[in-house]
Amino acid sequence: MRRVLIATIAAVVVSGPASHAAFPGANGLIAYSAQVGGSLDIFVSNADGSHARNVTDTRGVDEFSPALAPDGRTIAYAFAARNQNSDLALITAAGTGKRRVTDTADVAEASPAFSPDGEAIAFIAQDDAGSSDVWSVSLGPSPEPTQLTTDGRAVPFGLSWHPDGSAIAFPRLRIGLGYAIDLYQVPAAGGDATALVEVETGTEAREPDFSPDGSRVAYLLRTDVSRRSAYVSRVAGGEPQEVEARPGHEHLSVAWAPNGRRIVVYDKTSRGGALVTYAAAGGDRELMRWEDALDVNWGRCRRGCPIDAKQPTETAIRRAETVAGGVAVDFEVYARHAGHKVAATLQRKRGDKWLTVARYLVPLSRTGLTSTTLPERPEAASCRVVVRFRGDDDHKTSRARRTFSCRG
Repeated sequence: MRRVLIATIAAVVVSGPASHAAFPGANGLIAYSAQVGGSLDIFVSNADGSHARNVTDTRGVDEFSPALAPDGRTIAYAFAARNQNSDLALITAAGTGKRRVTDTADVAEASPAFSPDGEAIAFIAQDDAGSSDVWSVSLGPSPEPTQLTTDGRAVPFGLSWHPDGSAIAFPRLRIGLGYAIDLYQVPAAGGDATALVEVETGTEAREPDFSPDGSRVAYLLRTDVSRRSAYVSRVAGGEPQEVEARPGHEHLSVAWAPNGRRIVVYDKTSRGGALVTYAAAGGDRELMRWEDALDVNWGRCRRGCPIDAKQPTETAIRRAETVAGGVAVDFEVYARHAGHKVAATLQRKRGDKWLTVARYLVPLSRTGLTSTTLPERPEAASCRVVVRFRGDDDHKTSRARRTFSCRG
């Protein structure tokens, strides 16, 4: 397993600590890390979640924590070979021009975040003794890292550079009358860190991301081992707002859209993960794409975006599995087919033949996510769902899978 930053207070190995910077502008590319062949690679997709492509495409090396530059065309990220500390690098959104930024065998760097002028990046560095601090480094011809915090209490769960360039938000360990991780901000030139979001004892705030206008900060709040949810707080203070409380769902990454209207979240359930967006005030959930997408970061689009091709629109059955009330079937719905209906046939295998148990007509949600439970429960090993799309010839040539075996 790669060596990345480790929070000594909990001895937890970080699985791709994210970093953000929501620069104001039109919505551009989305960057994230996803597992391919046993290692993590950096991917980018269009602003609507279409046309995802692998930018780094390496084997045996993990690339994670992508951060898009203000120009929307350059990505800073962390990388680590097996059993080595992580370093930082740059690459274009087209997957060219890779450039190493740090090369330190005894220090692990991660969570890069661009300055608003694109001339520097901030990051969290941890030495072999477990002390973590916020640093910055110029991307000019003679980079000279600058240490911004000195107490060793920065926690490697992402950071965010304020859009006006004045400060950098980061998670910080609280020491004293009970464990917690709060959000603090340190001046970009270094100095005393001040509290940004203070949480209840026993909870953890992670992955801060300033809104494009700098008035709010989005973050993940962890309240127990299996409960993380996205929140938004005003920088000036006030009651935090949870974007949505949905049983069985856990948010594992969060980032602002550059236009400030929506927030993208990596939403994980027992039946898979997806990138979904919410209104900035919470609610109004929309599917972006089904993907196990860690470390999501949303860049802005300036003078055209590097990727403009579109994926074929389609409606796809995501999976089917046996649950207590029957067979749960999840669908992914692209905009052109939202509101259509599908015929779902539940079948059970007897001998070498498949016999129909029941047929259902399932309306597809206009918001993109459809989950329905077929009220039958044959054994998982002998169950399958056959889906046929009605009234839409386009599906004859789409890549939508039509037959799914149930799984327990």
